[in-house]
Amino acid sequence: MDYIKNIAEDVIKTFEKVSNLVKSQSDDYKSINPSSIASMNTFTSEAAIENLDIISSANISSIKIIANEPAIARIICEDEVGVPIIYYITRTTPISGLNELGTKFASYRSPVGALAARNVGSEFVLPNGKHLTILEKSMLQPTRLPNGWDSLDTFISSNDFDDVTVQSLRAILIDRKDDQDSEIEDKLSKLLEKEDETVNIFQGKKRSMIEKMGLRDRPILDEYQDEIFRMPINKKLIILGPPGTGKTTTLIKRLGQKLDIENLGSSERNIINNASIYNQENNFDSWIMFTPTILLKQYLKEAFSRENVPASDLRIKTWEDYRRELARSFFSILKTANGGLFILNNFSIITPQAIANPHSWFEEFYKWQKNYFFINLKKSILVLNEDKDSNINNIVGKLAKILENEEEINAVSVFSELAAKQDKLREIDNELKSSINKIINLFFNIQLDKDDKFLNEFSDFLDVFINTNQDEDEDNEIDDEEIDDDLESDQPIVSSHQRLTNAKITLERAIKVEARMFVNKRYLNKNSKNFKIIEWLNSRCLDNESKSNLGALLQKQSDIRKLINPLSKYLNRIPSRYKIYRREVKSSSLWYKNDFKNENINDLEIDILILSILSSYNEFVQIQDIFNKIDEPIWSPLKRILVLYKNQVLVDEATDFSSIQLACMYALSNPKINSFFLCGDLNQRLTNWGIKTTKELETIFSNLEIKKLDFPYRQSRQLHEFSNQIIKNMDENFVPLNISSKDLFEGVFPTLLANANTIDHEVEWLSERIKEIESFIGKVPSTAVFVNSEDQVQVIGMLLRKALEKYNINVVPCPMGQATGQDNDVRVFDIQHIKGLEFESVFFVSIDDLFIKNPELFDKYLYVGVTRAANYFGCTCKFDLPKKIENLRSHFKSKWS
Repeated sequence: MDYIKNIAEDVIKTFEKVSNLVKSQSDDYKSINPSSIASMNTFTSEAAIENLDIISSANISSIKIIANEPAIARIICEDEVGVPIIYYITRTTPISGLNELGTKFASYRSPVGALAARNVGSEFVLPNGKHLTILEKSMLQPTRLPNGWDSLDTFISSNDFDDVTVQSLRAILIDRKDDQDSEIEDKLSKLLEKEDETVNIFQGKKRSMIEKMGLRDRPILDEYQDEIFRMPINKKLIILGPPGTGKTTTLIKRLGQKLDIENLGSSERNIINNASIYNQENNFDSWIMFTPTILLKQYLKEAFSRENVPASDLRIKTWEDYRRELARSFFSILKTANGGLFILNNFSIITPQAIANPHSWFEEFYKWQKNYFFINLKKSILVLNEDKDSNINNIVGKLAKILENEEEINAVSVFSELAAKQDKLREIDNELKSSINKIINLFFNIQLDKDDKFLNEFSDFLDVFINTNQDEDEDNEIDDEEIDDDLESDQPIVSSHQRLTNAKITLERAIKVEARMFVNKRYLNKNSKNFKIIEWLNSRCLDNESKSNLGALLQKQSDIRKLINPLSKYLNRIPSRYKIYRREVKSSSLWYKNDFKNENINDLEIDILILSILSSYNEFVQIQDIFNKIDEPIWSPLKRILVLYKNQVLVDEATDFSSIQLACMYALSNPKINSFFLCGDLNQRLTNWGIKTTKELETIFSNLEIKKLDFPYRQSRQLHEFSNQIIKNMDENFVPLNISSKDLFEGVFPTLLANANTIDHEVEWLSERIKEIESFIGKVPSTAVFVNSEDQVQVIGMLLRKALEKYNINVVPCPMGQATGQDNDVRVFDIQHIKGLEFESVFFVSIDDLFIKNPELFDKYLYVGVTRAANYFGCTCKFDLPKKIENLRSHFKSKWS
């Protein structure tokens, strides 16, 4: 007891010292002012000022965190000659002025901070090579009380006594023997003091009940997790493990450390500095994290805040939102007011084979679109090589030889050869454009001479046509690789006020398309807009000779224009090529059904397109010789991708994403770093397209390191064994880890209501179990009720609220996973939204209905639901347990009391 009292005195004294020093530094603190710097390089001043602002902001944030949490661990070590030293570990960079003889402060993110993750008795080597032996470790939870600092539920491990948890360090320092008037009072004081000690000090590690919804804070990781988060930034890593093993916490710690350059070694700092050639964004902001649900995103932001990592919506994304952002605003896949090709429609466009094997689907398209582009390019070059114009022959002669071998086309060689020819090609294009314009202008002048209201009448026709023909189909008129810049089908309208100009542009396009079709002996699609326009012109159309001349000029111009800015066309027209690919292969392909409109696209198809585009950019950007020339016109289209690159890309619940989605995310990582960090659990996959095996991951990512976390920190022994049996049902070869029961806390068995028959009976049973929990522990802990669909959230929520209102227990329905309310509210969720969260108690409503609704993923939903609970789990059935889990019946009780 005296030794623990000494620890308490030192900790409280240290907290007070830190607090006073923080106050004095806060009073005197002034952010760095760039104007006070005597000399600044004009070329780097803007970046320097930005860095100073970031440093200033980080310093202020660190001071605030230290003010609320002076230290998170206290470690007593002994060096090689037996000299003791105390290390206080802080969550963030410690303020200056704290170190003194025999006592040092270090950030947990620093190399020295790894001391806090080591066990008592182990050895530790400092960065300077000095060896230490850890004698004692205290895990601190600082809290400021009205009468001073305290540390609650402090876990102390030492070589000198058994592990203990001290409920309050400050309580140990209170002396109950004030002025005693008699021996009896003194004996009474001793008796009360002994009782207080028994209540305040627990043998072993005391479990903390989950009192609020969210991700629990674990300031210090275990030794294995600690090693993972400190691995170099230029790694591809995935952590796999069951729920409650600290996967997400390790991910968050890793991100925070890699953003804190001050606590990184010189090799990692050099990697980050060298990566700036691809991304001018400051390292502190250069990261993105993907999560499958909005609810998890919300609580991840709170967890990041505890680590002094500002996490706005720009940084934490659901893939669904980010995919739409890329598809609409960046790659012009989805239609907008300014262009795009497709309308997102999640009807059943693709087959189960496409969902099961998306990587083969992607590889097939990626190879096809690349060949398609270069085959068309080769066709144009061969035609131009036969042209009577010797200038054209000279330009394309060498290209024809480069493209002779279609199986091994070197795209870099082709585009490099074209780079030197751009000026001459543009001269030829201008000459052709002039000749084409003469024919077109002559046509308009003739029509206007005959009827000066010609364009007005055509504009009136367009107004009627647009209102009555919304679904025209031009797919079969001109293949997209043949379309020149004047014929782009999604050319934006000039202005709604320029009515006649718009009419002229539209009519000119139709005339050009018809001329191209005429010279190629093809016909307009009768359902297309262009056919209707030519039909309206009737006898006013170009005569055949003019049509032939115009078509020939347009064909030559199209062939020439394929050679102008070819890289831009290669990259930007991948969505157009996908439209052609799908049209050509859908009747014979494994991937598509036959009954969909050409303008519709499925969200998983968008993933295929995004990966194809990102892969195409990366194919060139990562070639250093090309990157060195990125400002040259031929290569400048590559600059567009640089704004997407991030120094760190992280993924939570990675197994819910498809291999293509994960590959898209990886393609966003800065090529100079390739930092990609994932975590997940194969048994928690809640999507048909998610990752099923580690082999899938190894197929997609070369050099991927797989780390496994095993120890479940969350669940009681009873729920851990119950969870293992669910996994055994899914995989008969599953062998549970041999975890000693003494390492898990004793809880209660799961509860079951079978044959409820009515919702009212289920709700009544739920309310009784929730009241039962409150009677056990004196309050309502963090509690969730899971239902099988969104429409049940409000129904069950309102009925349960009514059943519990007389006990003043509030129930909050959470539609679409939007969490509101207070910490002790009972919340109702659709099961699909609760990945990654944890609660003290969880209830599952009508699991037999879930089995009927989704038999394929039923086991996984049940597993995810059970593993959200730390101690209390209950479920109801309208009728009886599904036969698939009949073997679980012996684990259940009807109630806890």
